[in-house]
Amino acid sequence: MNFKFFFILIFTSVFFIQCQKADDVIFIIPRDYTGYVLVVYNQSSGESERYIDNKRVYTIPESGILKSQFSMNDGWSFVPEFYYDEIGEMNKVS
Repeated sequence: MNFKFFFILIFTSVFFIQCQKADDVIFIIPRDYTGYVLVVYNQSSGESERYIDNKRVYTIPESGILKSQFSMNDGWSFVPEFYYDEIGEMNKVS
């Protein structure tokens, strides 16, 4: 085993040990909404935590600003899913 391969193997191992898996996410947005979406975390008066299939669900209001009781979602995760109005194949944003 050469030194370069050994170094890459050690670096990669340490990197993945330090990185944790975050929750996967589903965003539900209003059908006619355009613009940015902002999620504000750790809000005691915010939207309650909701999960579907072990994925966080964020229902974005008309304003585009969601106050959520969820804490930050640190780590790596898969690409979020986006839906208009409700979760269903007909409403999936592609």
